[in-house]
Amino acid sequence: MPVFSRATSEQISQLAAIAQEVKMTESELLFREGDTPAIYILLEGELSLEPVAGGQPAFARAGDSIAVYETLGGEESTGWKAHVTRGGLALRVEREALFDLLADHI
Repeated sequence: MPVFSRATSEQISQLAAIAQEVKMTESELLFREGDTPAIYILLEGELSLEPVAGGQPAFARAGDSIAVYETLGGEESTGWKAHVTRGGLALRVEREALFDLLADHI
């Protein structure tokens, strides 16, 4: 992720320590409007991201990061519904844990 491109290996290790593994099952909702934003890093699988305001869905695949700007920007909601279209695995970094880490390691 570009936002962490200047992080040291020690800082990346600390980031990994606060990341939670999330198993994604096909056809489930990974998150929906109203959920507190968190960063999702897709390791395996695929998502269809449906904008709540309407419009064309976006798609995410392994290697993509989701909801980075909403999480870092303090948004109340992502404005998206994330449907799992192919099961897999993601890492979830919650906003509060990330901000606590960044407070000590900007």
